[in-house]
Amino acid sequence: MPTVAASALEELLGADFTDIRPLGEDGGLSRLFRAHKQSLDVDVVIKRMRMDPRRPADVQREARVMTSLRHQFLPRIFDFKTDGEGYCYTIMELIPGCTLRQYVQRQGALDQKQALHWAKQLLEAAAYMHSQRPAIIHSDIKPENIMITPQGDICLIDFNASLELRDDGVEAVGATMCYAAPEQYNVPLSKFGDPALLPPERRQIYEIAAAAQSMGKVTERTDLYAIGAVTYFMMTGYDPACWAQGVVPLERYSITLGDPFRQAIERCMAVESGQRFSSAKEALRALNGLAKMDKRYRDWRRQCQTAALVVGAGLILSAFALLWGFLLRGQETGAAYNALIQQAQQLREQQDQAGEQELLLQAIALDRERPEAYANLGALLYQQRDYQQAVELLDQVDPDQTGGLDQAEAAVAQGQIQYVLASCYYQLQDYTAALPCYQTAALFCAGEAAYQRDLAVCCARCGYMDLAGQALTALSGLDTLPGDTELVTGEIAYAAGAYEQALDQLRQAARLSESHTVISRASLQAAQCCRQLGDGWIREELDILETASRRLDTAENASHIQLLAEAWLRLAAADPSRRAEGYQQALTALEDLNSRGQPTFAVRQNLALVLEYLDRFQESEDVLLALRADFPQDYRPAMRLGLLYADWEGEKAQKDYSKVVEMYQEAQSLYTGTDLDSDMVRLEELVRQIAG
Repeated sequence: MPTVAASALEELLGADFTDIRPLGEDGGLSRLFRAHKQSLDVDVVIKRMRMDPRRPADVQREARVMTSLRHQFLPRIFDFKTDGEGYCYTIMELIPGCTLRQYVQRQGALDQKQALHWAKQLLEAAAYMHSQRPAIIHSDIKPENIMITPQGDICLIDFNASLELRDDGVEAVGATMCYAAPEQYNVPLSKFGDPALLPPERRQIYEIAAAAQSMGKVTERTDLYAIGAVTYFMMTGYDPACWAQGVVPLERYSITLGDPFRQAIERCMAVESGQRFSSAKEALRALNGLAKMDKRYRDWRRQCQTAALVVGAGLILSAFALLWGFLLRGQETGAAYNALIQQAQQLREQQDQAGEQELLLQAIALDRERPEAYANLGALLYQQRDYQQAVELLDQVDPDQTGGLDQAEAAVAQGQIQYVLASCYYQLQDYTAALPCYQTAALFCAGEAAYQRDLAVCCARCGYMDLAGQALTALSGLDTLPGDTELVTGEIAYAAGAYEQALDQLRQAARLSESHTVISRASLQAAQCCRQLGDGWIREELDILETASRRLDTAENASHIQLLAEAWLRLAAADPSRRAEGYQQALTALEDLNSRGQPTFAVRQNLALVLEYLDRFQESEDVLLALRADFPQDYRPAMRLGLLYADWEGEKAQKDYSKVVEMYQEAQSLYTGTDLDSDMVRLEELVRQIAG
């Protein structure tokens, strides 16, 4: 690359940039310079890059991607310029410190605590990028692209290979050996020419690409592979081998590494993308929940196994059946406690949930050692969809807490508590936390088909296909209900990426079952299959969700109605001929949810958005003003109001954008910096245009 004089850059970039000098060596198509930006009094990096004539939009795409992102673990981009000679210049924040590779070379392999800390930060950054619409995939996460700041945090840099995710995934534009996921090598073999004429290094890449032909396209899970590989590097000090050449198992290294963390790393690096975590958020929850899989918990499960084996079929209770049967064992167990439980049962039959909850709380206060009231109250909170409160309640229960129950009774009581706890985690989409709870429930209540069914489903959600298969085999030996087996096989097919096969099984499960739990879960996952299959399947998705919402009770179908509204919105965007119908149907669904009382933030925000699309500006404003009053510390209502006012004023002859600026300033004062999304960037740009 020809030398670039500092004076030439100063002329191009303007007088605001001074002290321009080369930073490091030339690399590939790019070169870095360091400079000082006087208006902000900060040092910056200027990345000069030749635009590849074969992909002229790549560099501009990188700039567009990066300028839309705001996160504490990503660099800030200040500006983007081009010249007339085929070069572009990205002006970005100078990140002090060293790269992760330099850090490990100096300090050696990291201990688990430090590696876990930085792995979580990488996942936070990835989760933020993947949350954009369209999702942004970095696709080149490696030690050289991770800076370690003087504050001890990471900063993920260099978005040369970043991709905007479409519904059907995207083709890779490059791959870094050791850190690239298998699907990044899935490129047409015709690009290599005649294999017999390739030099040895090129031949090796050809063979890897040939092995990757069935690996699918790049998705959000591609970044998870790289984060797992980077964590492998942090723990061992060595680059992992390419996936096609066999990665050395972490157990072979002489390092201190807990099994749960090792399993999480290996799951991120699974060759089949369907066996990795479903998202960066799920992987982050797994790392945050490692303590739930510690040695004490596993030891306790082993200690109780003998007790579980002696529990006869007559003591096995059905799914979410409550523990009333243990409570009438005589005065020696506590007459007052038993009376409260009996009264709570009567109120349950009368559907007086508030009264039932009060009596169960009194029972817990009376005797905190007995598990029955905890189990019953947890089940009640689950039915009320208050999953987080149920988790907080049941997490208080000591595994050794028997309250005078004999060994067999205690095993069943703890099995039921763990099943309710697992089901709450499942509803919160924290499948990693749900898994050990389901395992314990199925262990203690081995004859309960619903427990084994849900264990198999959770194993599939977590990507543990062998465990899912074992649970399915165990389920086949039990007295199952129609739809149970189809639900599990559908979940396993989904985890393997066989979405059409999964869709067929899940639709059968929903059609055959009378269990509202199976209908709900099968329909939601079938709808997700349609999303994975692309816009051509939206009508199928609508049919699935509409059927489920009709079969489920009003208290059970809120998630289905919300997804139904989102599907109608996507249909409106994908098919202009059905835009009016899509918006109107979405509005009907959202108004239904809103009328039920206590609608979620997302429902109210989407309702305002649809009203805006339908040019019903005043109604949209009313919804957003109420949302702003209810959530005064959240920046999003003010942000959406700013965008609404911009749209509204655009329809007027006499325009006044003062409210747009006012709402932007309010939103700007509230956001934390890590929550800012692409809509906030759009509002910021609108305000700049108004000011300019």
